[in-house]
Amino acid sequence: MAVLLWFSGLCTFYALSNVILGITGTILLPLYFSFCGTEAAVRFSLLLCVHSVLLACIPKQVKSFIPMVQLVLFMLLLFLPINVTPFIAVWFYEKLLLLAEPVFSIVEAVLVVFLVMDGSQSLVDQIEDNPGFVKSIIIGVAFVSYSLVLWITFNMFMDENMIPLENWILLAVLAVSVSVLVICLIQEEGIISDASVVSLMMVCILWAMKQERIMTTNPLNMPKQWTESLVGGKSFLWALTSMASCSLSHLGQAKMILSSLVSPTYLMLAAIRVFSVICLIWIIKQFQAKDEDKDFEDTVIDDQSSSSIPQISPLTIRLVFIFVYTEFLVRSMVISTHHSMTSHSTPSSMIPTFYDRIGSILLYFLYEVRIWRVLQICMTVVTYFYVLLTPRD
Repeated sequence: MAVLLWFSGLCTFYALSNVILGITGTILLPLYFSFCGTEAAVRFSLLLCVHSVLLACIPKQVKSFIPMVQLVLFMLLLFLPINVTPFIAVWFYEKLLLLAEPVFSIVEAVLVVFLVMDGSQSLVDQIEDNPGFVKSIIIGVAFVSYSLVLWITFNMFMDENMIPLENWILLAVLAVSVSVLVICLIQEEGIISDASVVSLMMVCILWAMKQERIMTTNPLNMPKQWTESLVGGKSFLWALTSMASCSLSHLGQAKMILSSLVSPTYLMLAAIRVFSVICLIWIIKQFQAKDEDKDFEDTVIDDQSSSSIPQISPLTIRLVFIFVYTEFLVRSMVISTHHSMTSHSTPSSMIPTFYDRIGSILLYFLYEVRIWRVLQICMTVVTYFYVLLTPRD
């Protein structure tokens, strides 16, 4: 009995250390972005990826019997110099983060619509058991969503910062929202809460597009201390401790940048994006499991049912979380400060002219011309109509 209690205590301690490590990484990443700049933060993100891979190589029994091995390994890696990673690897990693933005935006829109409609259908399937409860939930969600649509739309129309293009897109979004509602009411399978949430999503995407444009046209000044952390072989731990002793001017600039990275709205959007990408991986694994079941039709039924349950490894979840969270912060930093990591924080001699031009083109099409936001709105509507008009199995 004592052995079981001791072992359960170790498992609890192991789980607690995982939670502490996750919270620490989530907090430190925006701090590195704010106080040390994009390049130092991207290098710290790579450090977190290396830590996750090394942690996956350690046997689970060792991690269970050695308390806080995750945190000990993390602290050891903090003593490494910030510039230990070759710059070309960091440059490619940052450009991969920039290119992932349109892809993640599409995934985000499609999966949120799928999940909302699937949840609504699951709720409607229980209408015979709890008709009053189900109808109240559907009507309540529709009322709240359409109220938010009207409120956001009114504020956007009254906003003097709106440009003509955004006003035209807003009119188009309202017209599409009315069409979505009409088709939802005509279709027998239509659920009004789905139509309301889709309309709210489109308006919110347009609002985000407007906010990003405003932030881009009014960029924050970059602290000159950003480049200091990248010279002299200074460690990640030194950069972390230097945050407590920075000057008041640097602290003020860092607080302005940090406030744009960790606002409740941005944290909620980051959580939605991370959840969407993890759901996509789960769906892909589910399809792979179904294909494997078809190849083994002669096996026992119980074995088939157990093998069909998709499993995502902890390493995959960690790497996805680090990459998607870093991508979201990089996007926010580029919008807030209107600069690329390679264009300011690194000497031009380290960047070939061809690669520098590629970075400038990426920044222009991804953040100056926000066509991917319009594409995100279109994919939201297309996904809704596809699910609504496709016969259910």
